[in-house]
Amino acid sequence: MMKSSRKISAVLTALLMLFSAAAAENGATAARAQQVLDEVWSAIARSHYNPNFDRDFRKSVYDKHRAAVLRSGNDREIAENINRMVAEIGDSHIQLTPPYGEAGTAALRAVNTPVKGNDAVAADPGFSVLDIDGKVVVHQVFDGSAAAEKGVRPGEEVVAIDGVAIRPEQPVFPGWAMLTRSLLLRGGAGSKARVTLRADGRERTLKLERRPNKGSFFQVGALPRLTAVYRSRLLPDDILYVQFNLFVPEMVSRFRRDIRRYRDRMRGLVIDLRGNPGGILMTAEWIAAWCCAREVPMGKLIIDGTTLNPRSAPQPLAYDGPVAILIDGESCSTSELFAGAMQDAKAAILVGSKTPGLCLPSEFVKLPSGFRLQTVFGNSLRSDGRQIEKVGISPDLAVPMHAAALLKGHDEVLERAVKALRR
Repeated sequence: MMKSSRKISAVLTALLMLFSAAAAENGATAARAQQVLDEVWSAIARSHYNPNFDRDFRKSVYDKHRAAVLRSGNDREIAENINRMVAEIGDSHIQLTPPYGEAGTAALRAVNTPVKGNDAVAADPGFSVLDIDGKVVVHQVFDGSAAAEKGVRPGEEVVAIDGVAIRPEQPVFPGWAMLTRSLLLRGGAGSKARVTLRADGRERTLKLERRPNKGSFFQVGALPRLTAVYRSRLLPDDILYVQFNLFVPEMVSRFRRDIRRYRDRMRGLVIDLRGNPGGILMTAEWIAAWCCAREVPMGKLIIDGTTLNPRSAPQPLAYDGPVAILIDGESCSTSELFAGAMQDAKAAILVGSKTPGLCLPSEFVKLPSGFRLQTVFGNSLRSDGRQIEKVGISPDLAVPMHAAALLKGHDEVLERAVKALRR
């Protein structure tokens, strides 16, 4: 009987220890959840364009969701529950990201680690990427580049760069396509990027020399360093194709030069904003001034209670023919404002897929807990007052992209735009 009592006592003691440990762990997690919740709420309230944010949302949002947040079992659940909470505020630019997993952490560490070499000169292996069906896929391969010489094909999936795995299934800010673009730049002119690609179930690894791309480095807030690159070419039937990856002032001079050079022979203009995350709003006004001979209202910008109504100032030698703008799920912010404004002014047709509706002036904050928060300080509307945020800009011609088509040499979105311009 004594032995049985000892066994029962030992079992009870073990169970109590487990319950105590679980309680301690849950208490620690709840305390961390409360810390993150308060960090997020304070950061949003400090910068939000509604000066009465805390008063207006404390009871209906914070108090309503607090218990669910505190029941979170780990960092991922904390982020999920807080994002569910802030979604009720109605601003999609408010987004909390937990400390990243192994792949995301490794990619960000690589992006932010200086490397030896001629890193003052912007250079890349010679191909661009887009997010297509949840994968980072080669979009264009540029003539005269190492990628072209080694036979890189549009449509191939990017699996790794310099040993850094590309894992789109693991969420990471600011997205794997943008991180991939930044990784391709690391090392400077003359360095070699070791790129692993996958197509048709087979992988291959190539060493591709980074060559100057005539771009300039650009970085905002918590975004990784990118290069602002402008590329253009004349397509058959004298249609000018222009692609730039950021709205920054230097794009205007390049665009203006092309318009002046080809204006008298152009029969159409394609502006490719796929993968363009935005930039400086004034740049959009200047671009519109050179591709539309009429004034284009650029929507409404509301900051600190003040409403701004930016608009283009048409230039005497502006192009005045048909324009197509290519958009996709990575055309954000200023790209959305520009595309929406040109569509509303009937100055262009939009081709591609719907934009994400990420169009509020925002900033990025790393919280003491290690979480990362994107929060807003203003609002952006179309010229007629319609919302872009969480709604996006819909194309006039909806054309999805497919990696399989790229592998066969077809950019379906560009081909459809060119066909529309030829009519």
